Amino acid sequence: MKKNYLFIVCLFCCFCVSAKEVLISSEPVEYKEISLFEGPKNVKSSITFTEMEQDVDNLCYILETGYSGYNDMTAKGFDVEAFRQIIVSGYKTDEVIDSRKFFFKLYENLRLYINDAHFTINYFYNSFSLCSKTICYWSDIYLQKNEGEYSVLESNIPNIKAGMKYTGSAENLFYYPVKGNDVYRLGLISSKKIGNHLFSFENKELSVNLYSEGAIEVSSMKYKDFETADSAYVSLNNFQLPEAGSPNRKAADIIFEKFAKCGSKYQNKKSLIVDMRSNQGGNPTYAAIFLYCLYANDKCANFEKLYKKLNPWTGRTFKYTEFVDSPVSFQAHYLHSKSVRAFYWGKEPLTELEECKKNPVRNDYELGYEPSKLFNKKTDFKGKIIFLIDRNTVSAGEDTVFMAKRIFGEENVIVIGENSYGMATYWDLITLGLPNSKIGIHTAFQKNRTYDKFPQWHGEGYGIYPDYWALGKDLNDTIYLVTEDEEMKKKLVNIEYRLQ
Repeated sequence: MKKNYLFIVCLFCCFCVSAKEVLISSEPVEYKEISLFEGPKNVKSSITFTEMEQDVDNLCYILETGYSGYNDMTAKGFDVEAFRQIIVSGYKTDEVIDSRKFFFKLYENLRLYINDAHFTINYFYNSFSLCSKTICYWSDIYLQKNEGEYSVLESNIPNIKAGMKYTGSAENLFYYPVKGNDVYRLGLISSKKIGNHLFSFENKELSVNLYSEGAIEVSSMKYKDFETADSAYVSLNNFQLPEAGSPNRKAADIIFEKFAKCGSKYQNKKSLIVDMRSNQGGNPTYAAIFLYCLYANDKCANFEKLYKKLNPWTGRTFKYTEFVDSPVSFQAHYLHSKSVRAFYWGKEPLTELEECKKNPVRNDYELGYEPSKLFNKKTDFKGKIIFLIDRNTVSAGEDTVFMAKRIFGEENVIVIGENSYGMATYWDLITLGLPNSKIGIHTAFQKNRTYDKFPQWHGEGYGIYPDYWALGKDLNDTIYLVTEDEEMKKKLVNIEYRLQ
């Protein structure tokens, strides 16, 4: 996901909801001033020792007092005082400190404790994520499952022959139905490049060559839809709303409304293919409107009205969340609301901030999932929804898949492709700035626990595992397995190379 500030707007547009907030913990904290990231042009190339110490203190304060993943950090062994000493050690009090080296020292000493794909440290135009992305490295070996055992069906390696028993871990087998019923492809999920790996066949370790296929390019906003008699295809590669007054804002407004109206437009289809490959996230409410129009056969005559209806559920009660109220979160929300003139889901940010100054505490809450009354009847859509995802599907693109599974049922939603990025656990995102170096800290104030309930979710950096794995060259044939639509198959020729 692009690390811009627009994602947060959707989270602040929510009105108060009825799901019950439960206080998990409360701890008195100090009140300190924080600031927003001022942009890459304001980052300083060098700072003094005293300025560096102040920046480290500010970062520790942000983590301890505001970051929604702080308890996860401490569970991994993070000690804030030890971290402070590691960063400060090695510098002399009279030294002029290279802020680039300081930036990398922060990164190297945080990456062991933070696994959050949204969390980044920003230095000038460099943005380093605190999460390693994993992808699948593939063999050309296919295995047939029979009564819980796997035997080689097809192999391109001379000493691994058809009929041999696979005796390795089932974690390295990926359902690949384009090669046949109950057929799995051998591979390995890894965050590091893998050229070969030892796998067990007939209880012997044998070397297998592995490779990774690339994904389609991430690009500026693209949208398309078309149909056949039985199926429809819709693609949209981000849900990010440009700022008001920008040249792209009007075009985005038009695209989001067209996308939403596809719900009723294609409501009678047997199969609806929704291409979320390379979707860079943004505001998941646009996806929720599309899904609602599909669910209820709503013509979307008033887009803004539907937005107001669905935004509270999408931003808050669709998710089972844990969130932080603290001096850091209140200041961040207030400063952000001023900078983008965003709405806020709670009290007025300034009111909350003033109350917090009188009694500065870090309160951690949980908010349970609440079904939306908009989805409490039987759906009018009787077909299958087929989502296409890849390693570049992030955040709101991942939200879309699970909203559909929640609304239409697991059996009616089929996911095809490769695993998504895995950028959805931590959210409510604002980029803060360290006071002297002006290094940016893109941090989260809420934690999404909704995905834990779905077996397809494998965590940050691993993402959603598809129901049907398919490399690009097999993507069209795999879609055809579900749709059985010859005309759509012809229209989707070369789909492996681009959004259609």
